[in-house]
Amino acid sequence: MSKTIERALASQGAIFIMMNSLDNLFQSTYKELHSMEAALVRVQNDILRAIDNKELVMLLLLYLSAAFDTTMFLYQS
Repeated sequence: MSKTIERALASQGAIFIMMNSLDNLFQSTYKELHSMEAALVRVQNDILRAIDNKELVMLLLLYLSAAFDTTMFLYQS
């Protein structure tokens, strides 16, 4: 059930973003033919170009999926 709802919301979200011109050229989430691999290749390319140009590079990675995990505990008394 939750996967069905997730797919429906993703589809509606993608339509809303496109209809309101909110999409970003570098956004890869919820776009057809865009993958995690393409996003990672883009990030790697940007980092390597900056290093070649002797620019400072900092990469910050956040793991947010655990922040949104909800677990319900049932206690019996």
